[in-house]
Amino acid sequence: MSLQFTTNERLGNKIKPPKFPHKAQRSISSAYESFYTIKAASLWNILPKSVNSAESLGALKSELSRFMDQYPDMPPVTGYAPSNSNSLIDWRNSGGHGVCA
Repeated sequence: MSLQFTTNERLGNKIKPPKFPHKAQRSISSAYESFYTIKAASLWNILPKSVNSAESLGALKSELSRFMDQYPDMPPVTGYAPSNSNSLIDWRNSGGHGVCA
């Protein structure tokens, strides 16, 4: 599975994942969504331009750390109902509230 990178002046570098055939079975769709490359592309695409367009590894680490500081690390604890999904994608989609819809 190959990934295509695109550059947008406003958004920076983004990944265009391969298209999924919409006529495929639902079980195949679920498998497609769990592929590492699809998940990695989803995570990369939520990064702001300051992170995904960093000029060096050091700059990438610094900007990524600054970005990650916006989101609390609240892993679920056995025996307790989780208050959030602890997923960056879910946090971003919920407007920063971390609650799965």
